Amino acid sequence: MIIQKIATKKNLFCNQHLQKALKKSGKIITSKNNKLGSFLVYPLFNKYTIIYTDAKKTTKVKLYLRKLAKKYNAIYALHETQEVIDKFETKSFKEFIPRATRIISLSESLEEILSQMHAKGRYNCKVAQKNNLKISTKWSLEDFYKLLEKTAKRDNFFINDKKYYQELFTNIPSKHIHFYGIYKESNLIAASIVIDHANTAYYFYGASDHDYRNLMAPYLIQHKAIFEAQKRGMQFYDFLGISPYSPHPLDKVSEFKRKFGGKIIHFKANKLTIFKPGIFFILMLRKKIKNFLKKS
Repeated sequence: MIIQKIATKKNLFCNQHLQKALKKSGKIITSKNNKLGSFLVYPLFNKYTIIYTDAKKTTKVKLYLRKLAKKYNAIYALHETQEVIDKFETKSFKEFIPRATRIISLSESLEEILSQMHAKGRYNCKVAQKNNLKISTKWSLEDFYKLLEKTAKRDNFFINDKKYYQELFTNIPSKHIHFYGIYKESNLIAASIVIDHANTAYYFYGASDHDYRNLMAPYLIQHKAIFEAQKRGMQFYDFLGISPYSPHPLDKVSEFKRKFGGKIIHFKANKLTIFKPGIFFILMLRKKIKNFLKKS
């Protein structure tokens, strides 16, 4: 039953408030939403772009994409559906939403949700509670961004510039975006952002200070975020990406998310429509060389 419901779930990038934030922050050039689907145009390099869409590769979609590609000088289009499959199939050239995620059904009772959590997850929540940590639903952008920079440096991942987060907070209505943070004295030591879209609450961003890891603050935040989403009437809590295979850049964060239980869902590999084969070949070659150098 959970699979059938998830299969009809709307792609997060269909959210027009999110699209507005992406456009105002300069992450996308434009977005188009029509009966065929959502189409987001991302700048790449020089005057080239790529098109992201949730639409399947039908004849009508391909004809529409050709018009967009000509207008915005697109190299290729990425079709990323959320069609559920039994298990991971193959690596994609590029992913906006990872091809696997962990989802908690919020239609279950509080006791059922807690019982499916990993024992270590429940234990870490209790440790945080014993440390008398208090969760705030307000924190400053400055505090959050400072913590995010620290987390990115520790775990070696890319973060967006501050303007993007500012536009995210400004353009998504307050009833759809939820902030959770824990301060230790004047220091923000853990924070999360959850965004509601359609029937799902998405764990969108998170950050934590490794110096305070023994307090288990991120576990307490997730615990509260999950049950508040249930109170708001959301049907699912989506951790928005785990490793579909290993080794994978999401391995470390996937282990954290595993502690909260839920069901692992795999999505069908995305597809490409290529408009400029020569340039696309160079991009593929560049990526293969980069991956080879990482392994060597």
